[in-house]
Amino acid sequence: PRPLGAPAPPLFGRDAATALFAKALAAPGAPAKLGLAYPADDPQARGACERIKVMVEEAAKAGGRPLEVTPEPLAPRALLDKVEG
Repeated sequence: PRPLGAPAPPLFGRDAATALFAKALAAPGAPAKLGLAYPADDPQARGACERIKVMVEEAAKAGGRPLEVTPEPLAPRALLDKVEG
């Protein structure tokens, strides 16, 4: 437990996450393109996916290997099928 009012610990270690991301990008057969599915009827999800796209593409570029992320709006049922499929 942390003292009342103390800041929450970070949810991830930036250095560890950066190292894992670089390792994944350098792996043989690593994709150059990724899709990011979200529910088409959710404007907040669309905005979040656009921000994720920018962050991931910038991190990949900084790591020396471009990665294209394409947000994919899907109908709710199609999204569920894709996730569970």
